[in-house]
Amino acid sequence: MPPGLSLNRLRRLVLLAALLVLPLASHLPARAQDGATLRLGMLPFRGATDRSPIPDPVSLASNATDARDLIENLFVGLFRYDSATHSAVPVLAREWSVGEDGLTWTFHLREDIPWVSFKADTGEISALRPVSADDVVAGLRRACSPLTPSPDGPAIFAIQGCYTAAQADPLLVSAERVAGWVGAEAPDSTTLVLRTTYPLYLPALLTQPEFRPIPREFVDFTPAWPSIASSGPYVLTGFSLGERLTLARNPFWPDALAVHAERIEIGFLSDPDALAGAFASGQIDFARLGTPGQADVSVLDPAAVHLWPGAKRVVLGFGVERAFVGQTRVRQALAWAIDRAAVAAAAGSDLLPVTTLTPSGAIDGPEAAGIGYEPDAARAALAEAGYPNCGRVPEVIQIAAPRALASLAEGLIAQWSAALGCAPALFEIVPTSADNVLAYARNLIDAETTTRPHLWLTTWTPETIDAASGAANTFDCRYGLFYSGQPCGAFDTLADYAATLSAEARQEVYTRLEARLFGPAGVYPAVPLWAEAQVAAVSPTLQGVGEYGPAWWGDWQF
Repeated sequence: MPPGLSLNRLRRLVLLAALLVLPLASHLPARAQDGATLRLGMLPFRGATDRSPIPDPVSLASNATDARDLIENLFVGLFRYDSATHSAVPVLAREWSVGEDGLTWTFHLREDIPWVSFKADTGEISALRPVSADDVVAGLRRACSPLTPSPDGPAIFAIQGCYTAAQADPLLVSAERVAGWVGAEAPDSTTLVLRTTYPLYLPALLTQPEFRPIPREFVDFTPAWPSIASSGPYVLTGFSLGERLTLARNPFWPDALAVHAERIEIGFLSDPDALAGAFASGQIDFARLGTPGQADVSVLDPAAVHLWPGAKRVVLGFGVERAFVGQTRVRQALAWAIDRAAVAAAAGSDLLPVTTLTPSGAIDGPEAAGIGYEPDAARAALAEAGYPNCGRVPEVIQIAAPRALASLAEGLIAQWSAALGCAPALFEIVPTSADNVLAYARNLIDAETTTRPHLWLTTWTPETIDAASGAANTFDCRYGLFYSGQPCGAFDTLADYAATLSAEARQEVYTRLEARLFGPAGVYPAVPLWAEAQVAAVSPTLQGVGEYGPAWWGDWQF
C-alpha cells in the first residue's frame, strides 16, 4: 500500500471508481407505465454525493431515516423490523437458540441468500456466493475496530469484547487482536456464535444496520471481488451522484421472502419543500418530510399527509429528593393534571401526546397506554398528599428547561393552576442549557455545590428500536440514563427478567414495566409527555407503509 494511503481512503477510492461506471439517469424518477415502480423522494445522504451513493451501514446516525431505509433494502440482516407486528422477524437467520448462561447465542443461517452484483456493461445482475456466517463475523469485527468507521450508538457494544476493541489504541491494534476480543465466531459457513456482554434479546438488536454482514472479501481486499455487492431484496443498478438512485428487484432473492415492487427509483431533492412539491406534481409516491414546519404541506392533498409519532420524547422529570415532589402522590397529581394536547396547542407546537416512554412501535413495545389527563384523580391525589389546592407547599418549585422548551413549561404551570388550584407564582422557570438539564436528569452534579431543581424538562430518544431501550433501561437503578431516586427493587428485577424472555413473552412484561412507572399506581420518576411528530407524504394508492422504524419497501403495495 502506498505511504499515507489509509485502508478507509483506499476503500473509498476503489468504491468510487466502480460506481462511476454505472449509467447516469435523470434527476427525478419517471412514472412507471406498468405500475411496478415505486418512486421515492429523499434528501441527499450526508457525505454520499462526492464519494458513494450508498452510506456505510455501520456509521448511520439514528435520525438518518432515509439512509436507514436504503440499507434495510440493499443489505440483508439476520433479522429485520416488521412495522406491521412491531417485531423482529428472521431473514438471514433460520434457527437460533441461547445457551444456559444467557449470553451465548447460536444462529443457523439460510443458504439461499447470495451476494449479488450489477454489471453495467451487460446490464445483468449476477449471484456471487451465499451470504455466510463469516460475513457476519467480518461485519462485526469491522464495526468494533478502531481502524474503521464507528457506529453512531452503543448498541454494538452488547457484543462481548467490542467495547474493548473500539477503545484500543489504533496505533497498537491489529485485525488479529480485534478478532480475539470480539465475541463472534463462525464454526462453519451457516453457523454463527455470538456472545453478549449481558443477557438480552439479541434478535431485536440484530435488526440494527451496524450488525449487517459485510463480504469478507471486501474487508480482506480480495482483488477479484466487486466493489459493490449487496444482499438484500433490491440491487443498485444506476445512479447520478446526489441526484438519483435506481434499484431493481434482486432476481436471486428467495421466493419465500417475496417482495412486490419490481423497481425503485429514488430522487434526491434539496429540501423538504422541494420534496413536497415533487409529490404534489405526481413525480414521487412517498417522501419523509421531517418535522412539522420543515415542508409546506399546504400544496398537498390532506389525505396524503401523515403525521406519525417519532422516537424522540419530551419528558418531565422530578428531583425526587426535593420537598413536595418527593412524594409519589404529588408526582401522580402533577402528571394526571396535564392535558397534553392543550399544552402543545397553546405553545403552537405539533408535538403528539404520549403516555408511555417506550414508543408503541418499538419491538415488543407496550400494548397499553399510561394515564393521561385525569383532573379529578389528580386533585384527589394532591389532597391525599396533604396539599389540597397546592396549599402549604413549603417552597417555590423550580422547573429547569432549555429555552426551546420554555413555552411548554409555561403551559404546564397553566395546567396545574387550572386543574389543581396552584398559584402560578408557586413555580419558577429556570432557563438553562439542554446539557445542564440532562446533568440534572442523570444526577451528574456536585451535590455539595449544586441542588437539583424540583422539576426539569428535557428530550429523550431510545438508543435502539427495541423495547428494552425504553423505560426498562432508562430508569434502571444501576445504569439508567435518568436517575429515578428509587432503590433497586421489583422494577429492576422485572427488567432483568424481561431480558431473558423469548419474543412471545416480552411484550406483556414491558407493558407491566411501563405500568409500574406510569400506570394508576405508578411511581412516576418522570412523565412522558409528547413525541416529536414526523411528517410523511404517502400516495393514497400505496399500502403497507409503516409509521415507525426502517421501511421494508418489499412489503409496500400499489
